[in-house]
Amino acid sequence: NPMKKAEVRNKVGQAQKRLFADPKYRTQWLATRRRHPNKFEELILKWIETANLPFRFVGDWTFWIGPGPSGKHRNPDFIHQSEKKAILAHGRFWHKDEQIEEELKDYQACGWNCLIVFDQPLPTEMEFTKQVKLFIGLKSHPLNQ
Repeated sequence: NPMKKAEVRNKVGQAQKRLFADPKYRTQWLATRRRHPNKFEELILKWIETANLPFRFVGDWTFWIGPGPSGKHRNPDFIHQSEKKAILAHGRFWHKDEQIEEELKDYQACGWNCLIVFDQPLPTEMEFTKQVKLFIGLKSHPLNQ
């Protein structure tokens, strides 16, 4: 497998970065792939709908923010567009601390505030709803505090 060679990997990586810099190419490429919410995102979506929170799922590559200082465009999982707030559903396995720092800087530089929800430890529905209401400045009902 030629991709095992660092030289080949770097060349292919650079070629892909050049291609993805073109919005038309990126749009066409993404259109060939359908992205559905994973199980964790589905759970969060259910909680958002149950609590009637003003967020919609955009983790299907239909909404992009950036580029930020890192040069990357970011695709949040859920957004409240008018308030420029995003919920990022992160799995501990995939998201490392250094990557999260860079990601948050990119969002902040573009004027977005983010709430990160991790799958481990998994919050309860009540904890999640309370977190989101605080994040968007909604007062919780005294029974839900």
